[in-house]
Amino acid sequence: MDVSSTLKTVLDVAIAVPLTLATALLWLLALRRIVPFARDKRLRSDLFIFFACGFLSIPVIAAFNATIAPIGYARVANLAGEVWNMVVVVGIAEEFSKWLIFAVLMQYLRPLRSPEDGVILAAAVGLAFATAENVVYVGRYGLSVLMVRSFTGTVGHMTYGALWGFVWSAITWETGGRISRQQVPVALSAVTGVAVLHGLYNTSVYFGLTVGVGVEFIVLLLSVHAYRHLMAHSPYRPYSYRRSRRAATDLRTALTNHPRSVVLRRRLGMHCLRLRDYAAAEQQFRRAQLQQGGSSVALDFLIELAVYAQNRTDEGTRRLRVMLGTMPAGMQRAFRRQLPEVLPGDDPVGLVVRGLVGVPRRWALPYRGEWQSDRGARPATSPSANRS
Repeated sequence: MDVSSTLKTVLDVAIAVPLTLATALLWLLALRRIVPFARDKRLRSDLFIFFACGFLSIPVIAAFNATIAPIGYARVANLAGEVWNMVVVVGIAEEFSKWLIFAVLMQYLRPLRSPEDGVILAAAVGLAFATAENVVYVGRYGLSVLMVRSFTGTVGHMTYGALWGFVWSAITWETGGRISRQQVPVALSAVTGVAVLHGLYNTSVYFGLTVGVGVEFIVLLLSVHAYRHLMAHSPYRPYSYRRSRRAATDLRTALTNHPRSVVLRRRLGMHCLRLRDYAAAEQQFRRAQLQQGGSSVALDFLIELAVYAQNRTDEGTRRLRVMLGTMPAGMQRAFRRQLPEVLPGDDPVGLVVRGLVGVPRRWALPYRGEWQSDRGARPATSPSANRS
């Protein structure tokens, strides 16, 4: 290679590095947007950790290729030998290297707060590998390959990771991502299957672009289906209040993995209200308020509602009416839709709540200044109060 070619390669790589990192950042933002309640899960830091550590798969694959891969490498110069090398040697080497980094992080960080998170974290590891691989391809073939590789190659590696991440999440969700010895063979079998798909994509070099596009499309569909399957079993999914007993069990299990979740605690409190376990509901609402780090109009109202359900005093009824009236209009509408489902009409508390949420807004006006000026004191009675 002459000096001019070397300089051109160095220049291309120097340009490609910031471009690939910027593209990776956009993909990370897209992954974060996919996950519901990412802020409550505190997923941002985990996503960055898995992406950053994903670059360690590069020295792992280099060591694999230098030691183990040559044992299975077919040296026959024909199509069958090349396909074997693509499917078995290259596919397994790359997927196992990414999976190993993912497995170590999952085992020691236990980051799963919801089962679908494992798919996203595995995709972040694949994204790191693809970012490094794109730079290598630029060094070999020039900047012209970067635009295509930034989409096809990157999506490929993320979706391959998503598939074995799906299997890992499905079998380790209840332990937060930590795997047992009995579960390791299942996780490894997923890596093997994905490695075969990866190798089939690589064979498009010999069988044509149609094969590669077809394989990648199938992998993408499988990844989307896998993610949606885990979402259907997520504690963050909306539960029907007719299934509150099941919801309470699932939410308590989820809170063992993510005890700082405000969303899950509030939802558990709502289902405890439905189950008429008002003391437990009050406890969950108070813990959610504490974890949120400040007062919340909605949580204040729910705490007051749980306290009222235990005592059922006239003063409690009046305080609930005042709090409901001073809420923003959108929050009022949300409670008016939700509370009749949580507290059915055949319950004494439910009857009172139905009366409250059906009260016109004018009932709240005499109390607005009173409630804001002194929330703890007993307000003086007013003519409108006697109408309740």
